[in-house]
Amino acid sequence: MEVSNFIYPNPTSGETILKANEQLNSAMLKVYNELGEVVHILTDISGDEVKLHLDNLQRGMYMVIITENESIVLRTKIIITD
Repeated sequence: MEVSNFIYPNPTSGETILKANEQLNSAMLKVYNELGEVVHILTDISGDEVKLHLDNLQRGMYMVIITENESIVLRTKIIITD
């Protein structure tokens, strides 16, 4: 079951915060580019807020997926600008 979430700022120039309405416990976050390639990974995420530093990524749209116990709990898109 996916949890409600919001991400701000979105679009972003590199740093953004992803907030879930439920606590995460030992979750994994992956960021995928438009080709489906993993470009960023965070592991062992706990709590309801994740700060992402994506300044090394080129501008474009990315998919952010958080999994917990092998189930997708959060899926959202983020846009990186200059």
